[in-house]
Amino acid sequence: MNGGEISGNTSNNGGGVYVYSSGSFTMNSGKISGNTSRSNGGGVHGKLIMSNGEISGNTSEAAGGGVYVNSFNKTGGIIYGYTEGNNKSNIVIYTENIKQNSGHAIYIPHNNSIYIMGKDSTSGPTDNLSFDGTVTPPVWSGEWDF
Repeated sequence: MNGGEISGNTSNNGGGVYVYSSGSFTMNSGKISGNTSRSNGGGVHGKLIMSNGEISGNTSEAAGGGVYVNSFNKTGGIIYGYTEGNNKSNIVIYTENIKQNSGHAIYIPHNNSIYIMGKDSTSGPTDNLSFDGTVTPPVWSGEWDF
């Protein structure tokens, strides 16, 4: 993605973008906003390579309001976390079957290849960045700056 906007979509996984298991999605600029997932990844689900752009205002009903990634290389851009009253926030709609710490901004499931850079990507409560349901990155998480 080198510009433009992906918005107003609804899907079971990856409301804005769903990446098949062997593929990847590269975001160099543009905006992914206002999408809804009935499961994981309101904005993006799958392997994401992000150098710029914005992922904001997406909703997930399970995990990863902004992105649910199994491989993540972020060197720039913004993925907004949940903050009260912030209409740019990515959110997770909790139900009685969904545990807290489901990553409003970013959710990374267990045992995946991770490389993350960029302090500008989350704000608000600690559950904005979640590694397999916890806010502490496990030893396999690679470099990060959050």
